[in-house]
Amino acid sequence: MPEPTTPSTTPYTIPHYFYAAMHSLGFNQVGVRKVRECIHTIGITSPPHVKQAERAFCQLTAGLRIYVWVTTSPNTKERGIVVVCSERDGVHLRRIAATRHNGWANVLTAVKKVIGEVEDRPTCQKCSVLHRIVGDVESKTIEWKCPNHRAHRTYPVEMPTKQSVSA
Repeated sequence: MPEPTTPSTTPYTIPHYFYAAMHSLGFNQVGVRKVRECIHTIGITSPPHVKQAERAFCQLTAGLRIYVWVTTSPNTKERGIVVVCSERDGVHLRRIAATRHNGWANVLTAVKKVIGEVEDRPTCQKCSVLHRIVGDVESKTIEWKCPNHRAHRTYPVEMPTKQSVSA
């Protein structure tokens, strides 16, 4: 009769290659509370807290902070959440579903995609200012808009009449 296997003493472990990949992408590990506060501030419900099952990472790219929250808890629908935010430039959030296969690879793929979108942050052709994030917080892609868009509108110019020209 085979001996029963004992569960690991640390049931919530994140693979070492994930830490290495996040570090190679320029992320530093930060407190989970900071990311949860950011998610709560934008009005999104975060998954329930599971002690020792969550990790958070942060990176500053093109003037925007990218937060990555990951969990190993089997009781959540998400494996991770990626938040792009700045106090004045808007907020974007992307959820990564928890899957049994390639879950960590899915998180890394989403993180790399967000980094690419943020690094390619457009500047306005008229005033050369970096665009801000606009639109739905949880859209599939980041939408950008010039913060000075109202100043770029061309208003109808009043043409002088014949009377005002001859006077």
